[in-house]
Amino acid sequence: MQSKGTLGTTVSGIIAIFLVVVCLFYMSFSFVSNSYEKKAEEYALQLAGEEGSESETYNKAYNQYLKSHGDSTVYLGYTLNEVRKWGVNLGLDLKGGMNVILQLEMPDVVRGMANVAANDTVFEKALQFADEQVAKHQSDDFVGSFIEEYSKLNPKANYAELFKDKVAKGDDADAVRTKIKAEVKSLVETSATNVLRSRIDQFGVVSPNIQVLKDKDGQILLELPGVKDHDRVRELLLRSAALEFYTAYKMEDRTSAFNALAQLDQAFAADSVNAGKKSLYNYLFNTTPGASVAGYVADEMAIASVDSILAYGEAKKILPADMELRWSVKPEKYTDRTTGEEHVLGYGLYVLQSTNGNPALNGDCVVDASAGLDDFKGNTVSMTMNGEGAKGWARVTGANVGNQIAIVLDDRVYSAPNVNDAIEGGRSEITGDFTVEEAKDLANVLKSGKMTAKVEIISDMVIGPSLGQQAIEAGFTSFIVALVLLMIFMMAYYGIIPGIVANFALICNLFFTFGILSSFQAVLTMSGIAGIVLALGMAVDANVLIFERTKEELRAGKNVRAAIADGYSNAFSAIFDSNLTSIITGVILMAYGTGPIKGFATTLIIGIVCSFFTAVYLSRIVFVWFSKTKAFQKLTFTTALSKNVFVNANYNFLGARKIGFSICAAFIVIVIASFFLKGLNQGIDFSGGRN
Repeated sequence: MQSKGTLGTTVSGIIAIFLVVVCLFYMSFSFVSNSYEKKAEEYALQLAGEEGSESETYNKAYNQYLKSHGDSTVYLGYTLNEVRKWGVNLGLDLKGGMNVILQLEMPDVVRGMANVAANDTVFEKALQFADEQVAKHQSDDFVGSFIEEYSKLNPKANYAELFKDKVAKGDDADAVRTKIKAEVKSLVETSATNVLRSRIDQFGVVSPNIQVLKDKDGQILLELPGVKDHDRVRELLLRSAALEFYTAYKMEDRTSAFNALAQLDQAFAADSVNAGKKSLYNYLFNTTPGASVAGYVADEMAIASVDSILAYGEAKKILPADMELRWSVKPEKYTDRTTGEEHVLGYGLYVLQSTNGNPALNGDCVVDASAGLDDFKGNTVSMTMNGEGAKGWARVTGANVGNQIAIVLDDRVYSAPNVNDAIEGGRSEITGDFTVEEAKDLANVLKSGKMTAKVEIISDMVIGPSLGQQAIEAGFTSFIVALVLLMIFMMAYYGIIPGIVANFALICNLFFTFGILSSFQAVLTMSGIAGIVLALGMAVDANVLIFERTKEELRAGKNVRAAIADGYSNAFSAIFDSNLTSIITGVILMAYGTGPIKGFATTLIIGIVCSFFTAVYLSRIVFVWFSKTKAFQKLTFTTALSKNVFVNANYNFLGARKIGFSICAAFIVIVIASFFLKGLNQGIDFSGGRN
């Protein structure tokens, strides 16, 4: 029968092996991701030539390479996009990029939610008043200021009529304010962030931070690590969301136009600018009858190539004026009903119908959309339109029964459902082979139809790659210095073997910490590195407690094996209590902190948990495994440097009372003086007023 200690050691060993395997699995994604990013850099530098890595050519080529391989399976069945998300990614302060704060035009937001006539001067005056209050920094509550002013200008205001389906009849001004603020928050968190995220995805940003700022109506913080094309990012962020509904052609109705394009292949290839490029039919292939897709391509690089062909002067003359071509937002798939296997088709090129370049219906008529589940139809999306939109929707669907209608946001097709019947009343249900996530995404896209408000960049900070590289070097240097000094100290103070065991625990601590960060898809920042370094210090503290208690047991006459066992047992409660209080502090920081504070707290908590396991359990396994060797049986946990340190120590603390009192008094004087100087700097009158 195994003893309790042996059983505990065995369990700890099994847990350690499991953690090693899991951490190796997740950390391997970082190595694969880095290898592809290096290939992208080499590819971009080759195309940029003398223009260098700061040129627009380099930025476009770099993003194009990563996007072209994004949906390709590159490692253990994972695509490159998935691999890049699972690795340990660097934050804005380490990788460089952009930090942007956007402000939605709140008058446009509230105007889009209200059922109001265009010439309602009272409504417009209230909006203008609220806008001026915010602009003058007299209020951060746009909605509250608007409701207050509107109630003054129109004491008999009927808010249930003004904000249909959002406010109940009889709600007072406070209730209206609460409900409209909640509606604005929901609108920003779903529609605005969904639009922004789809645009940011074009730049291959792995871990963007999109955060709706609290207590600031309509403000959104964007942190975009690794973004290089800053001007294009600004241009895309400032663009209003464009949700549109297009009726789709069947390909057999437009075959002649695409056949005519084939006649241009020879002329296109002969053109000096396009010499050597592939023809249109090297990318597209025939689709099934009745479909509205001209064909499919594998990646974004092929999309760019096809677009360049379609933009060719002669090609523009052949394409009908009432035809619009739009790509699907992501690669499309189909499931073989016979085998049940799923196959990837690629990005689809939809053939859509327009009238003078306009869609059949604009998306600003959408009032609400939500994802749901039907027992027979599966995941569905429900859509509600306003009165004007309902009339247009009935007209469009009635004229296109049996055809597809494409839902287009920012010139990309998100879905193209078939119309079964004319839809009256403005309420529609979209069905398809949706997953839960796809249904939610489509609902958010439809909600973006309400996002007609313009945005303004109120803060824009660009962090260059050189600054990020300096931060990486500084963080790495501090990290290595701290680790080396800790290792040297442990061996110099407790001996070579105990020091090696403690250092082994430190290395395992780092390995487990980075593995867990990878599994959480965490972003590493400078503050996160600080949390890891602090956790290392706490890991050493645990070993110090264990080794000191072991030395006491050795002085009491116990053999090495018993002394080590008792050292671990007696130090456990102190280590557990100190780590628990630190974790509680970290949890509080993570719950209430933002940005760097939350990053620091996250790595600190993970590091403390890992340090507790490695210091208390993993290092003990090493001692148990080698406890019968001669080298371990001769351990004293001391060196010539530390043998007599704190042995029979007798310090006269009472005699040093005067010195201690003087030091405390000096410290108090310094604190008071610094506070006084700070007060002078801020213009504080300590007599009770303010200068």
